[in-house]
Formats: sequence, C-alpha cells, structure tokens
Amino acid sequence: MLVNVRLDSDILLDMLVDRLDYWTSLDKEDKKLFKEMYRQSIEGGVFNNDMEFNVMQIVDNDVVNWCSILYKDELSKKDFNKLKKLYDNRERDVSCESFDYGNIAFIEAVGDDKILVRW
Repeated sequence: MLVNVRLDSDILLDMLVDRLDYWTSLDKEDKKLFKEMYRQSIEGGVFNNDMEFNVMQIVDNDVVNWCSILYKDELSKKDFNKLKKLYDNRERDVSCESFDYGNIAFIEAVGDDKILVRW
C-alpha cells in the first residue's frame, strides 16, 4: 500500500544526500555535485508529482546507471570548457551538442575539475 507524504524540501534533500554515503567510491566533491543535482531537481519540481519515492532506488540508479562524473583530465580542454560554459549559461540539456568525449544528455552539476552528467 502506498501513502502520500509531504516533506520539507530540506529533509528530502538530506534523505537523498544521506544515501550517497552508501557509495564509498564517491569522494566529498562527488557528493557535493550530486547534492547540487538533487537540490536543482527539488527546486525544479521533479518530486512534486504522484511518483513512487524510493530514496535507495533514486540515488543508487543515479550513481550506477544514469550519471557519471567526468574529470577535467579525461576530457579535452575544449569539451570541459564548453560544458562549463553551457552550464554557466543555464543550458543543462546538451543532448543536441557535439563533444569529442561522446554523447552527453544533461549537465547536472559542475565543480572545479569535475562535471556530473546524465546519459
């Protein structure tokens, strides 16, 4: 049986971020990027519908299947700068853009030398 629950956005964000601790492969900056992605998703209303909300399923699928952290040194300088500029211009959907690295659908968050993307 499913029940409807209303959560404060800060509590929702904490629940998602707390699950990131399960993934020992993520360092502090990686978690910061995921936190920014979840913050933007919450503010954008992604969780404001009648969806089934399962913290483990959401976070685990993001970490394992849907998102990747691209490091500055594995991208061409052109790709890294282009991704950063697009993100700064609030152009997160980059599915129609061309990159040396390959196909990227969305830029989720950007750090100093890492970029969280969704495929």
